[in-house]
Amino acid sequence: MVVPLLNTDTFIETIVVSGVLVLFLGGIIFYVIGTEGMKKKSLYMGIGGFILLVVLAALGYYMDGLVYLINNVIVPVIFYVLAIIIGALIGAIGYILMILK
Repeated sequence: MVVPLLNTDTFIETIVVSGVLVLFLGGIIFYVIGTEGMKKKSLYMGIGGFILLVVLAALGYYMDGLVYLINNVIVPVIFYVLAIIIGALIGAIGYILMILK
């Protein structure tokens, strides 16, 4: 049996999907609030995250259909929110360190 990439029963794959979402949403957030120097980097980060997200979603859809995809996108939303908050904190620490240099 093939395990789809969006199967949240496996902890590592959940972390991968969450990391991709953090990359995508973090890229958008930093593009909006960032300085000129940050905008280009955050734009690439957001585009890269979006492409990975589409690839993961396509693989999940292809393997198990739309119902499976909905279950595995809607159900772990709370986990993603936590991951985004943690990612934002890490990003904020990185931003502060960048200012201090």
